Amino acid sequence: KNLIYGTQITNAEKLPPLTDGNGTIIQSQKMYVGNLEVNQVTAQHLQALFAPFGTLQTVNLQAGKGFAFLQYYDPKEAALAIQTMNGQMLAGQRIKLVRMERAL
Repeated sequence: KNLIYGTQITNAEKLPPLTDGNGTIIQSQKMYVGNLEVNQVTAQHLQALFAPFGTLQTVNLQAGKGFAFLQYYDPKEAALAIQTMNGQMLAGQRIKLVRMERAL
């Protein structure tokens, strides 16, 4: 069963830097992934979906809660994943990605 729809991975060098509301470039490699379908999405799905953007340090799925925390080794990879995947459909639900400032 295909859980992922409309995903296109773009070269990180072609994307503008991810910035906050004040125009400051974000250098965090940690992110929150929300609105996950509780009964279908697994940590393995998230690993497979987000690995093409770079090397993941952690995938921490909150079982039964519909969200996860991911961490890349490189902030540019995290920014690319957020810019590309935020709002995409996964298992019939539009996922939400948000950068995090604090450690996981």
